[in-house]
Amino acid sequence: MPLKIAVNKKEEGVFVVSPDGSIDTETTESFEAKIKEVLDKGAKAIILDMKKVGYISSIGLSAIFKTKKAIETKGGKLVIADLKPQIKKVFDLVKAIPDCIFESMTQADEYLDAFLARIQEDKRDNK
Repeated sequence: MPLKIAVNKKEEGVFVVSPDGSIDTETTESFEAKIKEVLDKGAKAIILDMKKVGYISSIGLSAIFKTKKAIETKGGKLVIADLKPQIKKVFDLVKAIPDCIFESMTQADEYLDAFLARIQEDKRDNK
């Protein structure tokens, strides 16, 4: 099944990436390419809305780990929201990035709002 990926700019520097399908050997390349496009647009934060992902392989997990590392290298944040129970179980089993996984988009939004407020505060303090 091909992976469809919607990208919406939520606000300046904040993007919601919504994959639809499986993130696996066949689709990881297109997932990584889409993430690179978002990073190249100057993303400070990426919300990975996983509600339409029904399967993720170890290669897919690796792509998400790479995404987290890439955005954090630029001082940004990756937030993962709306995992289906079977996908959440995969993340739990590998003890993967629990600090950025949220039950809902609302929780993810609240977390990112606080993160972005800290960035703005740091900018004001450094002037």
